[in-house]
Amino acid sequence: MNSGSTIPERFLRVADALASKVAVSDNEKQMLYGELLSASIAMSGRIGDMTERPNVGIMLPNCAGFAPAFFGTILSGKTAVPVNYLLNPRETGRIIADAGLDTVLTTGLFTDALEGLVPNVVKMEEVSFNESPSGFTPPRVRPDDVAALLYTSGTIYRPKGVMQTHKNILSNIDACLRAMRISEDDVFLAVLPGFHTFGLTCAILLPLLTGGRVHFIARFAPAAVMRALRESGSTIFMGVPSMYKALLKSISDGDSATVPLPSLRLCVSGGEALPVETGREFQRKTGVPLIEGYGMTETSPVIALNRPDRQKWGTAGLPLDNLEVGTFDDDGNRLPPGGDGELWVRGPSVMKGYRNLPEETAEILTDDGWLKTGDMCVIDEDGFIKITGRKKEMIISAGKNIYPVEIERTLEEHAQVFEAAVIGVADEVRGEVPMAFVVPMPGTDLDRASLTAFCREKLSAFKVPKKIQVVKEMPHTLTGKVLKRELRPEA
Repeated sequence: MNSGSTIPERFLRVADALASKVAVSDNEKQMLYGELLSASIAMSGRIGDMTERPNVGIMLPNCAGFAPAFFGTILSGKTAVPVNYLLNPRETGRIIADAGLDTVLTTGLFTDALEGLVPNVVKMEEVSFNESPSGFTPPRVRPDDVAALLYTSGTIYRPKGVMQTHKNILSNIDACLRAMRISEDDVFLAVLPGFHTFGLTCAILLPLLTGGRVHFIARFAPAAVMRALRESGSTIFMGVPSMYKALLKSISDGDSATVPLPSLRLCVSGGEALPVETGREFQRKTGVPLIEGYGMTETSPVIALNRPDRQKWGTAGLPLDNLEVGTFDDDGNRLPPGGDGELWVRGPSVMKGYRNLPEETAEILTDDGWLKTGDMCVIDEDGFIKITGRKKEMIISAGKNIYPVEIERTLEEHAQVFEAAVIGVADEVRGEVPMAFVVPMPGTDLDRASLTAFCREKLSAFKVPKKIQVVKEMPHTLTGKVLKRELRPEA
């Protein structure tokens, strides 16, 4: 079923072959593939009548309506621009201006945020898809045309739009299918937002372009997720580490029923490093395999993934079979196996570039096709990738390199630590030293002295945090990453 070099070709083929099968559902409705196809064709006609611009915005929460909005945009021959609905109007305006949008497909919940920013606002809940579309001609798009324009987190003041082509997305989907052995019998529970590359490609497009089913839930709430996993017959769940931590806490607190999840066969974690103990405990309590992966928006998105039958805890897994990876030093020299350097990636899922940012594109893409991830890593003798830290987050203390992620993982091994984040702070003697912020496990009285002693047992002396600050909670992005820039004022 995974044939076709563009998303329209793939979608039209799958939807036509599985017309009577459920494609998408949420708590209010469901759509068969045939219905989704008709709705998407009808939507493509409306879009063609509304705008001549190449890009169309989609500002929707997780719901069944996201699918006809996305595929309607693609079938109109245009580029889909999923917009983060959590941004304020000023931030949203920057993205709309950068993408050149005059049309946004949305819901009544978000129309106030769009007021005065864009002339054409379509409320998807008011669109009727009852009529039978006629006269549809598939769009003339090429594999190297841009299918999705995704804006990366942390770049709102200067929007950085990642141009993902049809080839980028489909090649990544196909490699993931092989790695995870996904079929049209799988049901995905989609809680990750569609404006994020992990949610869009892995939890929505991957199943729908394979003939599977997607059940949407609007927002993450542990008890609701556990209930949906049981009632929807979901076989695959994809989430970020903070979600798995919250699910474990909910189970331990008795907020979620601990009955078996008979249909669930695989869970995937991405977005940031998964604490080893979190992964192992989740597997123990649910009986469901949990594998960790790694990627970025610029690679559409998956780079590496542990396999259900081949896994190493604490690593990002093996690279996908259609990607080449390597570690490189600051001068661009490739390092031998086991060397700690920046991870570079080359292959068909590497983005076309950043929209309107040729200099930034040239900084990250080499002339021979390598993408510099900005992540430091070690690739072991078996090919597994272990991320050691962000290059820009590296702390230089008295001439020694320290990567915060190593300290964070160590802190999170402590029984009383729920979450940890480490930043570098100025020091008169060493230049920089590591400082840790920790969230204690609920109901525990965290002793900082014992935590420091724990770190001394596990880490070299120069890596032990010089200060540990206990906080009630961390500031997070929607995908679970700690916003370290918001911790700096406290430091």
